[in-house]
Amino acid sequence: MSITDLLRSGYTQPVPRGAFIFHENDQGAEMYIVLKGSVEIFMNSNNQKITLAEITPGGFFGEMSLLEGQCRTASAYTTSNSILLIVTKKNFDEVISKAPQVALRIMQGLSSRIRELNMRLKQTIAVEERQVLTGEGESGAFSQGGTAVGVTQPVPIECGPEVIKEKHFDLLLHKEFTCPVCGKVFKSYIVKESKLKQVRRTEELRVIYDDIDPLFYTLVMCPDCYYARKHDEFAEIDEISRKKLIATINDRKSGFSLDQAYWRTLGFIIQTYRVAIECYECLGKRNLDGKIAGLLLNLSWLYDLMEITGEAVKAKSAALNKYKNAYIMGSGGEEQDHKIEYLIGRLSWDRAELKEAREYTFKAATRQNGHSLLKQMAQDLLEEIKTAE
Repeated sequence: MSITDLLRSGYTQPVPRGAFIFHENDQGAEMYIVLKGSVEIFMNSNNQKITLAEITPGGFFGEMSLLEGQCRTASAYTTSNSILLIVTKKNFDEVISKAPQVALRIMQGLSSRIRELNMRLKQTIAVEERQVLTGEGESGAFSQGGTAVGVTQPVPIECGPEVIKEKHFDLLLHKEFTCPVCGKVFKSYIVKESKLKQVRRTEELRVIYDDIDPLFYTLVMCPDCYYARKHDEFAEIDEISRKKLIATINDRKSGFSLDQAYWRTLGFIIQTYRVAIECYECLGKRNLDGKIAGLLLNLSWLYDLMEITGEAVKAKSAALNKYKNAYIMGSGGEEQDHKIEYLIGRLSWDRAELKEAREYTFKAATRQNGHSLLKQMAQDLLEEIKTAE
């Protein structure tokens, strides 16, 4: 089902920023798909607001009341000017009959939210146990990844599968690094690039390899000061950057809890990416926007592996904004600009932002001296966009 067909099956409604779509305990029988903007889903407990999710373009909410006919279990509030596609009970059957994949996506979304709630419950229990052991009062705030528990969804480092396996070690180098920030000497694993066997490339330009995923080994992090960066750039900081990173050591170490005992888990790797992004951000350099965008896109793929859809969508949205900034700066060279054009087009298309998707994809498809593979991928995407219009 194309976007045009989907629009015919429901009706759209613009909603200004700061408006309630519905309140907790309201009666309702509609679900909503965000075409543009963002919507916060939250509930109140003991007079405290608890944010459950932020829904961005392509996401949906309200499906439980539509399916069950029960009262709303949470409130929905626009955090930016938004356009919503409203699907009523009357035309829901039509949507499902035309696009069974919509039903599958709803089931995946529900499964993802249950998974997130289970993670949050597990983390809350861990916090309570920690407070008992350390004697912290009920008001003591415990945060991981810079975010208070119960406000957003950080990923505990012990969660997720063990993704770094013994069988990988023949494909790895155990390399020594000296931290340019604090001087700590330590070792970290990096992939032997000569051993990599490429299998395929995704529409978001993620390269899939046989036997091993370099995504798990891209970053190096100092265990003492939490300075994290790509291994081939780890030593590349000037004195001004070094001073900024030294000044923010305590913030990083209080914002993230990275027990090295869990270094093989996907949860640990996700947190390491977040640390690296924070390190780049603290430098405040606009010419780093392209690098930050790449890390955010990598982070979204890791969230996808954990099936945490909401966080993956947010990471892609942040990556898109950073890619736009990097493209405006135009300091990456022709090859990098071509890649960014395509990715802006692809990510905009995934968010149903047709105008920007068409504009940037056309640039990537018609670039004079661009990479042939990128041009072909852009041309294919352009045809897909034209079909939807």
